[in-house]
Amino acid sequence: MWLDRLKEMKKQSKKTSKEISECTGIPKSTIDKLFAGQTKEPFLSSVRLIVHCLGYTLDDLDDETEYAGYRDCGR
Repeated sequence: MWLDRLKEMKKQSKKTSKEISECTGIPKSTIDKLFAGQTKEPFLSSVRLIVHCLGYTLDDLDDETEYAGYRDCGR
């Protein structure tokens, strides 16, 4: 799931919610809600800002195993 991957990115970056908030301009309370899973459908623009702040891209959120059955379509 994308949220699990995002949490792992945060852990790897060693950045706090406060640091992410300062980097992105997104309120800390919003960051905390997103990482707690309370925001079911966050804005793509917010997620993009967060992953870039953590040193990643949106593509890094892709869980290849989730789509593994679809990769071979068109053979």
